[in-house]
Amino acid sequence: TLVGPNDAIPLTTVSEIDQVYAFFSFNEAQYIDHLQRSNGKSKAERIKNSPDLSLVLANGKIYSEKGRIQTSTGQINQNTGTIKIRAAFDNPNEILTNGNSGKIRFPIEYKDAIVVPQSATFEQQGNIMIFKLGADNIAETTILKIKGTVDNLYVVESGVEESEKIIVSGVGKLRNGMDITPQETSFEEAIAPVATLFRN
Repeated sequence: TLVGPNDAIPLTTVSEIDQVYAFFSFNEAQYIDHLQRSNGKSKAERIKNSPDLSLVLANGKIYSEKGRIQTSTGQINQNTGTIKIRAAFDNPNEILTNGNSGKIRFPIEYKDAIVVPQSATFEQQGNIMIFKLGADNIAETTILKIKGTVDNLYVVESGVEESEKIIVSGVGKLRNGMDITPQETSFEEAIAPVATLFRN
């Protein structure tokens, strides 16, 4: 399982003192993704089963308390194309006050994800591509369909399978069909900077 934050969502305002209510918005696609990823038969159950949120303060630091989504309007604002969300954060030290601003980080969990380092990819005509190691050590270009990013990893929807080998360095010097002399490295070595994002 791979877990990582998506792009930070701007926070509109916070209110109250002992418990902070943070208001932010999902666009329609984000809201649908959220409902589809959360377990539950009803909207209320899915909200209850939503992952904890992180709050990035105005000074760029992460707030010490995790938050939970409490409710949403459930209706798309036709003018903005967004749905308003309310989350609650405990505020034991009264660091936050009414009117503070910040950003919400909403974690996304990918189960049984196939990931490749972004450094192993290149872009061509708007497509994200990699080199697979083909038969007889031939470099073969392949288009990837990407469904997400976590730090310097692409989460792959299609284009490469779990058992296939890809070329992770020197891709800028390669061309499709080139003969290469591969030096095998482990996936763990290739993704060492983000190894902490994996959990059992």
